[in-house]
Amino acid sequence: VSFAVTDWLTLRGTTGDAFIAPSLSQMYAPSVCGLGEITDRFGPFSGFATRCQQGNSFLGNETSESDSYGFDINWGDFSLSATYSETEFVNRIITALPLQLIEIDFFNFQQATGFSGDGISSKPSLSQLNGWLASGQSDPNIIRNPADPYEILRINTGATNASQVIVKSYDIQADYSFNLDDIGLADWGQMRINLRATNLDTFMFQERATSPMKEGVGRQNFATGAAPAAPEWKANLRFGWTKGNHSATATVHYIDEIIYDGSDFSFIQRYANTTYRKVDMITRWVDVDVAYSYRGLDLFGGDANLTIGMRNATDRQPQKTSLFGGVIGELQDALSRVVYARVSYDF
Repeated sequence: VSFAVTDWLTLRGTTGDAFIAPSLSQMYAPSVCGLGEITDRFGPFSGFATRCQQGNSFLGNETSESDSYGFDINWGDFSLSATYSETEFVNRIITALPLQLIEIDFFNFQQATGFSGDGISSKPSLSQLNGWLASGQSDPNIIRNPADPYEILRINTGATNASQVIVKSYDIQADYSFNLDDIGLADWGQMRINLRATNLDTFMFQERATSPMKEGVGRQNFATGAAPAAPEWKANLRFGWTKGNHSATATVHYIDEIIYDGSDFSFIQRYANTTYRKVDMITRWVDVDVAYSYRGLDLFGGDANLTIGMRNATDRQPQKTSLFGGVIGELQDALSRVVYARVSYDF
């Protein structure tokens, strides 16, 4: 539904139901093995274990119900849009992570035995672990060495239906353009300013029907495949300039701080050429991309477009963490400053 209140204000709302069927690959893909990072809550194992991922023929459809409400304002060269959206996913298809299976298996162990330790500062005894394995209630996808149950040989993962996910967010979009002539800079071209920002208000997820709902906003969500790293705010502010064949852009990227909940592989500090840092918070990230382009260069009977630019022009360094990878690659630029040039030619 869209309602034009005035010639400069429009109100709108949307509601809908949808479903996604699992793909053939998600259901029937053959087993492919690699490595996965885990920290075992039952024992001292912390590091890499063999991870084998394969299809799940028991997958069901993922369904959703969504509602959104917003407004659009247009005042000549300035426009502003704001949208609130709420989506509830049921049986969302996710890829289970090795650490997630470990966490769920330990939770089931606590529920079945009444063990009150957290698996970090207080772990079960070897006899308690052997009893859990002998009970038949432990996750068969976590394969341990029969001679030494503390050693994890392999973890089988794959697509699965998460029970429920609820996402609520606000999206803001603003655009402003003006001629530099208007501010006394004759023949200097045109400027454009664009803002794109998202406020993630809620990301509640339930990994399966027997698990409690958890809030993912403001957390890295390292141990689950049901939620991504979820900063409360993400925004891009872009400045653009054009004059004839010349153009230039500068984009400021902003990502809010989040709680670090990844593994603490403190033992890596014993090895040469490694950097270990104990962290509890992933700090906010700000970097800048810049680029200059010249279009329409007459060259050998054709047109050439030239671009030169820098990504992460301020050379912001990614935050060090206690993970094997050493940095938070999903949120921060692990390459630091990158200078590039690009040429396209039409003939």
